[in-house]
Amino acid sequence: MKWRKYFERRLDRGRAARVYHEFECTRGYAAYHAFCQQAWARERPPTPDRGLVHDGYMALDAMSPAAAAGLLERCRRGATPEYLKKDTRNLRGFRVRDEELAEALAAAALSPAVDAAIAGWFGAEYLVHWLTVSETPPGSAPASVSFRWHCDRGPRQHLKLIVYLNDGSEHGGGTAFLARADSLAVAASGYLFGRAKRRTYAVDGLAEYAGRPVTPWQPPTGAGAAVLFEPSTIVHVGIMPTRAPRYALTLCLLPSPLPWREALARGTRSDLMDEDLWHGHAAELLERLAMPEDAARLRGAA
Repeated sequence: MKWRKYFERRLDRGRAARVYHEFECTRGYAAYHAFCQQAWARERPPTPDRGLVHDGYMALDAMSPAAAAGLLERCRRGATPEYLKKDTRNLRGFRVRDEELAEALAAAALSPAVDAAIAGWFGAEYLVHWLTVSETPPGSAPASVSFRWHCDRGPRQHLKLIVYLNDGSEHGGGTAFLARADSLAVAASGYLFGRAKRRTYAVDGLAEYAGRPVTPWQPPTGAGAAVLFEPSTIVHVGIMPTRAPRYALTLCLLPSPLPWREALARGTRSDLMDEDLWHGHAAELLERLAMPEDAARLRGAA
């Protein structure tokens, strides 16, 4: 019980509910999601993927290895790795400043199968809130909070898509996940959203919180392989590369009243070096989409 004993006084079983309430109610992301669902007008809307709904994650083939290599080369050409997120030195890679490149990256990742899985889960169109092309060098110990078991702070109404741009056999890294049932058991202990330094990277520590054994799942990490998951509810951890840098394209996805290409053209993508990770209110997304009347109604509903 050493893990439980160490964290006992620091666990807060109500913290996750407060975080979700802040984003979904105070900041309006739940009402925004409902608005997007009402606006959905696809002729043949996809149905939710059963595995994604049940487990909270799914593996996909986003693109071919050759396409992944080509995208990586395009991002690296004439560039050097730099920080990708303000107020942290834990995320480095190739900053995407050009909207043409951003659209090319998103289009490559959002293949028809990936698009159907995302839209089916949201029950709505979606937009790219932000995207990164990250470089994670090899190491022997958890370098940041991403390499300790965690959930991402944010509304439950969002998804994250990770596309591996170089092969796992080359770098030895990846990502691991707990299925929904195990994630909920860990969450019930009060572990989620605590101080970053108190996160664990040991599976036996997670089992202590869950009160039962847990079995992590690791998706394929071939070049072009992808994993789609619920980052604010599914407990996950980055696996440190051991042999070479790992390159990954990551998209943070939110529901949208308009298709992602149109939303991107209207300026909904955030640059994490210049902007906060989350808007103060979801109505800001509608303002960026040039829908001021709908934005005002959403703010008034809070």
